[in-house]
Amino acid sequence: MSGRPKRTLDPGVGLVDALFASDRVDGQTFNQLEYRHCTFANVSFKDCIIQGTTFQNCVFAGCYFRRAQITNAKFIGCRFIDCDFPKIDVRNSEFKYNSFIRCYISYGELKDSLPPQGNLKSEMCVNLASEARAKGDIRDSERFRQAAADGLEEYLWAIITGRSEFHRQKYGTADRWAALAKLTASKVRRHLWGYRRSWIVVLRNWLALVLVGFPLWFYGVREGIKRNNRPAEVADIWLASLANALPGSRISDVTFVSAAAQFAALSEVLVSVLFGGLTAALLFRSIFERA
Repeated sequence: MSGRPKRTLDPGVGLVDALFASDRVDGQTFNQLEYRHCTFANVSFKDCIIQGTTFQNCVFAGCYFRRAQITNAKFIGCRFIDCDFPKIDVRNSEFKYNSFIRCYISYGELKDSLPPQGNLKSEMCVNLASEARAKGDIRDSERFRQAAADGLEEYLWAIITGRSEFHRQKYGTADRWAALAKLTASKVRRHLWGYRRSWIVVLRNWLALVLVGFPLWFYGVREGIKRNNRPAEVADIWLASLANALPGSRISDVTFVSAAAQFAALSEVLVSVLFGGLTAALLFRSIFERA
């Protein structure tokens, strides 16, 4: 940075290898310009209109973008360090190969301008999710996490199917099998937990275990489950599973007499306590975040 002469930022002129420091261009318009390998330090872009302009391999340090309107612009290979983006308006733009340090643009504004390539989208969204969480914005952090997962799964699927000549030439059979394993793990994680850690997803999985999973297990050890000294029937087994999930409800009077049946019942009680605690914690967090 010391080797670059400091320039005054003129919204009518694009430059290469320039340093702009402590400038204010509030309310001005940048139209159809190109800045390459430039550094913007402590520059205020408040209320600026940035349209059709390209920033390539530029650094923005301590810059202020309040109510800036960014339309049909390109930010390629840029770094944003300690910048502020309150009420920024981003439309039909391209953000690719960028990194954010101690700052981030909200998901709602950036979602339509994320890289279309799955791997690039995933990489940038992981970065943004981390920065949003560091700022205490859990909701946006999890939205970026979801977008990162979507991008990664799209990229893995492209490898598996050999979507383009690029994918067919770069990735061999072993790579496709590895991508399939990663995609399967990602899908399982999505359905079991949810990338956004939603209490609805956890509750759904808990109910699936209580109403389907454990009743099937109980049916497999039904000889050790009795009601009034007689083998339990299907309805009895289902009520027993519900009773284990709701301790103290007394909606079932079956008894688990064999070791296998008792182990199954204890497992359901422990799992239900775990899922119940997770559901309550995530529900309260969701309420707190909206307050």
